[in-house]
Amino acid sequence: MELSLDTLNKIAACEYPPEYQFIHPTDLEVGKPYKIINISQSHTKNGLLSVAHLEGMGKLFLPQRLTPILTQDIISSLLDGEGTTLIYKGLKNLSPNDFTAHIYDFKRITPNERNNKLTQI
Repeated sequence: MELSLDTLNKIAACEYPPEYQFIHPTDLEVGKPYKIINISQSHTKNGLLSVAHLEGMGKLFLPQRLTPILTQDIISSLLDGEGTTLIYKGLKNLSPNDFTAHIYDFKRITPNERNNKLTQI
């Protein structure tokens, strides 16, 4: 990804374009599909985490439970063809520990869905 001088200056001034911003799961609309444009991994204070880059939204840290599963082969297959969307399903209470978790669904984009989106524009 090539960075323009204009983009660099905006970031230096803390005016982040959406693709450089980190978002929280609650920033996503429940049930709405968001196209994944990339998945990367980032070293954080909580260890290695996967980051989904969502078209028009920004970067989202995925739950730690997904990081070991998201190998480079899996990531490549998610990005192949028409790509994949991430759908936020909301919070789920996991008893008996009273632990809540953000729940997601990954869905392949079919050629028909892509064509329908293009005709709606």
